[in-house]
Amino acid sequence: LTGLLGILFSNLSGILIDLFNPKLHWDNEQQAVKRNINLMISMVISIIVGVLTVFAVIKLKLTVGLAAGIFLAAFGILDILLYLYLMKKGAALFSQIES
Repeated sequence: LTGLLGILFSNLSGILIDLFNPKLHWDNEQQAVKRNINLMISMVISIIVGVLTVFAVIKLKLTVGLAAGIFLAAFGILDILLYLYLMKKGAALFSQIES
């Protein structure tokens, strides 16, 4: 469950990055993926969050159950906040892209 919430965090942050920095001008489908830096930004954010998570578990010497509980709550709260932000501001950002 904690892993699913981490993946959801990664996906929601990727959507947010794409909304703030859309790459809409490309000649073919390959350019849309290969020349899009947004994917790299999303990957770097996900790697940093993952490394910080592992570092916290090791440094604080958390048990498996305690670590799972803490990160379940932390990623749950982060996911809810990102989701609410996307629901509130996402439509406005998307409408700016369309115009």
